[in-house]
Amino acid sequence: MPECLCVADHRPAALSGEVHHIWPKGMGGPDVEANRVYLCSTAHTNAHDILRYMVKDQKYLSYKQVQALYPQPVNRYAFQIALLGFRRWKNGTLVAPSELAAPREHPASSTTPESYAAREGT
Repeated sequence: MPECLCVADHRPAALSGEVHHIWPKGMGGPDVEANRVYLCSTAHTNAHDILRYMVKDQKYLSYKQVQALYPQPVNRYAFQIALLGFRRWKNGTLVAPSELAAPREHPASSTTPESYAAREGT
């Protein structure tokens, strides 16, 4: 089973994993490998919830703003995935202009959420 990268090492191991479409299919996103990432069920739910807030308000939210919406800490990796999904949805393309600026590794190649967040600049 592929591993969720929301934390460097799940302890305990994630009980279930799910394929997440970064730009959701229901919002026009394609069902292609470059638009899929594997997440544990908690990160998957968080990513969709965060994306819903951004789409509803039609604006980017900072990690700090997202944290204020939840009573417990929100996984930074789920936030980054939601932010990437919002960029793709807003631009109507699988590759947003910010993704074209410099070559980046796919989120799945990140070893920690912090290293992915650093590359994304948030």
